[in-house]
Amino acid sequence: MSLFEKNTGSEDLLHLFGKKWKLPGEKAVSNIAKTLSLTERVVFILLIAVFAFSSLFLLWKVSQAFMVEVPERGGSLVEGIVGSPRFINPLLAETDADQDLTALVYSGLLKATPEGEPAGDLSESYSVSPDGLTYTFRLKEDIYFHDGEPVTAEDVEFTILKAQDPILKSPRRINWESVGVRVIDKEEIEFTLPHPYAPFLENATMGVLPKHLWKNLEPEQFAGSLLNAEPVGSGPYRVKKIKRGSDGLPIYYELTAFKKYASGEPYIRNLILKMFSNEKDLISAFKKGEVESINGISPQEARVFEKRKEIQLLTRPLPRIFGAFFNQNQATVFANKEVREALTISLDKEEFVEKILAGYGITINSPVPLSYLKNRNQDNRQESLSRLEGAKSIL
Repeated sequence: MSLFEKNTGSEDLLHLFGKKWKLPGEKAVSNIAKTLSLTERVVFILLIAVFAFSSLFLLWKVSQAFMVEVPERGGSLVEGIVGSPRFINPLLAETDADQDLTALVYSGLLKATPEGEPAGDLSESYSVSPDGLTYTFRLKEDIYFHDGEPVTAEDVEFTILKAQDPILKSPRRINWESVGVRVIDKEEIEFTLPHPYAPFLENATMGVLPKHLWKNLEPEQFAGSLLNAEPVGSGPYRVKKIKRGSDGLPIYYELTAFKKYASGEPYIRNLILKMFSNEKDLISAFKKGEVESINGISPQEARVFEKRKEIQLLTRPLPRIFGAFFNQNQATVFANKEVREALTISLDKEEFVEKILAGYGITINSPVPLSYLKNRNQDNRQESLSRLEGAKSIL
């Protein structure tokens, strides 16, 4: 284009935007306004203002009713945890540090919702036979490990069989003992229980190992594998970077969101997990702003933070049960069923929850977590007098 043509275009733009544009009906409104008295003009202007305000208010209400806010993906979070992980492995994880990282890197057939209920993760559906002995899971399509390999029912079978291996000495072995495993096809797997067990779905939240990476290792070699420190899973986050101290132990893990995660890419793009030797150092770092989030703190510390308005304290129910067990070998009186029942009734469970767990607990009357019961709103509280009277009546 020539210089002349550019100048002509600029003049055309100036001519176009330099014109005085009139709105439709502007002349009619102007003529009407001239015929009105001063009072009528004020009323006319007020009516227009009310109409404009009402229209904006109506649009706002419609927006509130039909529009949904969607969080934007991105950002990062620095979280502090106590201890240095040794086994980022669903079969071997024992400490809080192990379990925290394992939960981020690995995914299971199911996952726990914020309400503590099981929901699909690697599986899209599951069914339970009428007798409660057979559980069949159907895996989602196009699910992958962090290295790009697909997740199949064979990976699930491999993981469960390794959990059952007595040589491996997995802490999860008791959960899978005597459970039969059968691969139906690459996307469907079946478990057979020796007897009905309501909390079995909790077992299905255990992370799945990639068979192609672990299959050549003997059970005795599992604990010493580098894959325990540099894990490859199918969970919401994959390991991006590990920084170690002079002793070789990890100082922090940098994780990044896994875009092909079966339950959808996480909204927080990057996670940095810093390790601390004890809870005191962790809390100190949190107060100094060195970490933005902490978890797994003691109930007593949680009660302190609960009083600070600038801190958001989040709690969620866990399928974890604390109980008192009577040692019948040490005291033969506990062999008497009526004695055990009377003691169970007479104990003030609410007092235990308040004094030991600082109120962060729920009393139950069975070994099954509330999340697995139909009547989850059951009131387990019992007045002291009625408890003691009930215990006396048994004895």
